[in-house]
Amino acid sequence: MQTQTDTKEAAPVAGRDSAGADLVEWLLSDGKQIGRSGKLLGKLCQRLVAAGTPLLRMAASIRVLHPQIVATGYLWRPGMSAAEQVDRGHEILDRTEYLDSPIRKIHEGSAPIRRRLMDPDVPLDFTILKDLRGQGGTDYIGLPVPFSDGSINFISFASDHPEGFSDRCIETLHALVPPLAAILEIHAHRRMAGTLLDTYLGHSAGERVLAGEITRGGGLTMRAVVWYSDLRNFTAMSDAMGRDDLMAVLNDYFECMIGAIEENGGEVLKLIGDAVLAIFPVDDAAFRHYVCNRAVDAALKAEARMAALNERRGLACQPMLDFGIALHVGDVIYGNIGASNRLDFTVIGPAVNQVTRIEQLTKSTGERLLVSAEFARTCERPLKSLGAHELRGVEAAQEVFAIVDSATD
Repeated sequence: MQTQTDTKEAAPVAGRDSAGADLVEWLLSDGKQIGRSGKLLGKLCQRLVAAGTPLLRMAASIRVLHPQIVATGYLWRPGMSAAEQVDRGHEILDRTEYLDSPIRKIHEGSAPIRRRLMDPDVPLDFTILKDLRGQGGTDYIGLPVPFSDGSINFISFASDHPEGFSDRCIETLHALVPPLAAILEIHAHRRMAGTLLDTYLGHSAGERVLAGEITRGGGLTMRAVVWYSDLRNFTAMSDAMGRDDLMAVLNDYFECMIGAIEENGGEVLKLIGDAVLAIFPVDDAAFRHYVCNRAVDAALKAEARMAALNERRGLACQPMLDFGIALHVGDVIYGNIGASNRLDFTVIGPAVNQVTRIEQLTKSTGERLLVSAEFARTCERPLKSLGAHELRGVEAAQEVFAIVDSATD
């Protein structure tokens, strides 16, 4: 076996080593019942040490499908019950931390990488090897962890035993990769499903779908504060702006709105062109005033962030952005609607229709933040009445209120 260069030997058979066979059996029985990768890797490392494999540390990197994250790293050291999880953003791919690492080489198709660090002539061709030697490391092995879709992930083990890893230990580590890869792939797919549902449906709706609420027509009636916001003059901007500039405007606007909603307990359900539909569930009628206040806090925070965005746009000689936000409280139907092969998890009902009509009044009243009379009866924040207004599709004229501590006052 080569020890100073990348190796291409076949992975040893688990049956040659009883400790390795026991660990493989554990992975395929109790181990696969552990639902979190960090906990699984921590338990595995503890069992490796108990079986006689001297570990200084374990590190793993699993690629993920996520808008902001390219991979999740795991790090275990003796004394830890679970491996520490660290998410890595896409920018890591351009940093020396990744470019000068065994992870990159494994991603590019390298065979397992072995470096016996106690050997004075060993090539310290990766920064991590120098760090490990400085920590008393004597041996290192990095292994590819292939998934069924062809993607290559990574796991490494380092030892501080005076003689490094024995051949038996190396055989055990090789033997663990196939069953470990199968379990980690299940974890990765489960996380990917949750991420995609969170990103495109929202956290609460995503959880309901994962829990099996996928039948067309299934849902519930719930009390909620309904939020509807809209970017003004979007049609004109679409005609005047290039694609990239228009996308940048929408992303900046949605960042202001969605961040404020989620930070105050709201759930974004739908992006409708340049509009945002969200709810703040009222789980207990006794706390309705609290939920309404949180919704107002979200609206004010979104307005402040839009003001800061416009200040930056002004410095860049870009046109200002304007918007309207409406809040209403009422009963909504929350569930699946659509065709048999194309469903949407959303809210419908008169309360949704009414809040969209109120938002349209922000243009004629000159007020960015409007709330319904039903909302005003519960909200504890200062409001001013703008009188009764006709709302399209609503029988009687409805009184609307402006939030007086808005930046427009």
